[in-house]
Amino acid sequence: MTDQEACRLLADMTRELYDNKLDGPYKPSVEAGYHAGLMRMRPEVSAVVHTHAPFATVFGMSDMEMKPITTEAILIMNYPNIPFHLGGTADLHSFVLKHVGGGTAKGAYLRNHGLITTGKSLREAVDYTYMVEHTCRILVIAKMAGIEPSLIPQETVERIGQYVAMI
Repeated sequence: MTDQEACRLLADMTRELYDNKLDGPYKPSVEAGYHAGLMRMRPEVSAVVHTHAPFATVFGMSDMEMKPITTEAILIMNYPNIPFHLGGTADLHSFVLKHVGGGTAKGAYLRNHGLITTGKSLREAVDYTYMVEHTCRILVIAKMAGIEPSLIPQETVERIGQYVAMI
């Protein structure tokens, strides 16, 4: 999907979501409810990206743990893995809003479904999507090869966490 194909929405608490389409050739997704809900609940979020990225989907349907194998992995270690619910359902919306809207994670794995990421801008949300997919790819390939990745020392993990909390 290109940016010309995306559907931009105005998340307005007083009007129906489907009336708030700003532009784009398509109708809003059935997932648009939790996109707008996340932006309402977390004022720092201006963009939500939902993909069916293959490695993030595989990671989300497994019981693998996100370990500090790269600096990027450290930034996404707190992503929750939301149990499977059919797309567009009130159950999925509720779980996303509870686990992402009520927390500090910039995204979540949707078990057997895909990935959502958030950002202060569309660019940031897309960057997190690429970061997650790249990191999950490394972990899945390492698992397939029987390799246990080396971990970044805990002291460094904590230092990166402190730095990120400041920005």
